[in-house]
Amino acid sequence: MNDKKDYLISATILLICIPVAYLFYWFFGLPIINRFYYIDTIQKGVFLYSLHVMLFYLFIKVLTKIQIFYFEKIIIIISYFILMYLTFFDRVELLESKINLNPFGIIDTLKEEGIFSMILNILIFVPFYTALKWLHLKMNNKGYFITFIMFMFVIESLQYFTLRGFFDVSDIILYIGGYFIGIGIYKLLFDH
Repeated sequence: MNDKKDYLISATILLICIPVAYLFYWFFGLPIINRFYYIDTIQKGVFLYSLHVMLFYLFIKVLTKIQIFYFEKIIIIISYFILMYLTFFDRVELLESKINLNPFGIIDTLKEEGIFSMILNILIFVPFYTALKWLHLKMNNKGYFITFIMFMFVIESLQYFTLRGFFDVSDIILYIGGYFIGIGIYKLLFDH
């Protein structure tokens, strides 16, 4: 009987999140997204809107300490990795790829692209630790970190070899910062 009540509460939260997320997406999310990403198909727009719905839904469930079901976690993880694909690879092919091994390139990034680009590089890896924990992988924190490092190097290498970006040590530093922020948030919200 308790499961039915939990599902009914979750469905109600979802119904509330649909219009709230729409307003947020239309008035705040879309103008920010359009500064960095070209939404050239209806599918991308629908996906980004549904991502807003999921984030509001997750936010409410976490704040109210309502159980997040396993299937919800899987849907969120899949959406997160789709978002990563869009962020790292759904862009115009470069004429040539470069490698930046200068860790102080963060300063150049700040000058060229602004603080917002740096914040996005941090934010994209904040959920990574939570995604690994939700997958119930049998490893300790060192194993999670090694998995993160390998994933991050694969992303940067693929960007380089597919001409979708640069292999940039500055980005790696920002990703690591996002990962550790994500650990802190996970421990604050989920480790009771």
